[in-house]
Order: sequence, then C-alpha cells, then structure tokens
Amino acid sequence: MERQAAREARAPRLRMERLVKRRAERRQSAGWTLIDALVSMLFLSILATVLHSFALLSIDAVQSRQIADDLDENARIAIDFIGRDIRDAGYGMPDAADGGLLRAERNEIRIGRDLDLDGALASANERVGYEIDEETAQLKRQLGDAPPQPMVDRMVPGESRFRYFDADDLEQTPAELRDAAARGRVRRVEIEMSLINRDPRGLGLRPPARHWATTTLRNRRR
Repeated sequence: MERQAAREARAPRLRMERLVKRRAERRQSAGWTLIDALVSMLFLSILATVLHSFALLSIDAVQSRQIADDLDENARIAIDFIGRDIRDAGYGMPDAADGGLLRAERNEIRIGRDLDLDGALASANERVGYEIDEETAQLKRQLGDAPPQPMVDRMVPGESRFRYFDADDLEQTPAELRDAAARGRVRRVEIEMSLINRDPRGLGLRPPARHWATTTLRNRRR
C-alpha cells in the first residue's frame, strides 16, 4: 500500500517531467529542421551559382571556338581563290606589257588570263577581280563585267590589303603600279586579311582574326 501510495504521489511529477521533455524534444526537432532547410538552401544557391558560371564559360568557349573556326575557314577559302587566280595572271598573254596584272591597288586587284588562247579576254573567267570594300566590310570577287559577289564578311577596315613585290623583293606602291610596264615586273603578291572577331555574348569585339598569304605569279616574261 505504501508503494502504491508513493507511486501515485510521484505520478503527477513524472507526467509533468515527461510533458516537459516531449515539449523540449519537439522544440529541438523543429529548430534543427529550420536550420537544416536554411543551410540546404544556401548550399544549393551557391552550387547553382557555380554551375551557372561554369555553364556560361563553357558555352562562351564553344561559341568562341566556333566563331574562330568559321573565320579561319572563310579566310582560307578566300585566300585559296585569290592565290589560284593571281598565279594564273598573264596565262596565254606573253606579249602583254602588264603581264596580266590589269589593276594593282591596295584594296583591289584585277588579273587577266587568256584561257582559250584566242588572243582576247572575252570570257568572264578570263578577267577576275577582288576588291576589299571598306564601306561594307566585305571582300568581293568579280568575274568579267558581272556584279561583284561578296566572299567574306566582317573585314576590318584599313587592316586588309594587297601588297606587290618585284623580282628583287622590293615593294611597289599602287602609285608606281599605275604603269603597265611596272605591273609587268611584279613577281609576288601578299594578301593580308583581318576579320572582325565578335564576342559571342555581344559584349564587344575581340582581337581580330588575322590571316596572311603570299602568291608568286608564274607567267612572267622577265
């Protein structure tokens, strides 16, 4: 009886202790859940920022490489066309004073080649011209009297040009080459080409893509 009375006497206190303990556990559990959520959100936001920056850098690198590859391909195609045409200057024209170099300017070159050996440059393919149009920033190719056709876009004005050298490798100025006999002494033509390299995200311009090539004229009398 005494034991039962003692248990009954302690029962309210035990119930109170258990109630306080459960309340404390609930508070503790609720507090840690909120903190865990905040920490998780912070971690995820940092991770998302890092991944976003990495993705932007990766996309930028891929786009930059693609732009550079496109510029290189366009420049190589254009230089190959120009080189093949310039090498043929004067073909079938052994008595031409200008050696088939019809025009030699800083931004323009025109060549003649008598492909059918009929003594005249009547065919469109026998008169070929290239012009660096600084107003449109384009390299244009012209066959005969047909309208010039764009070959390369985004040329850097003032940084793309043709240069002319004689047999002694001395550069000849366009003013000197207004004379047909002077053009006939040209042995080598250099092509300098600079293309505008834009940032793929539209943030401005990057250093231009520069290309250079030299072509020797093979149909020379002297």
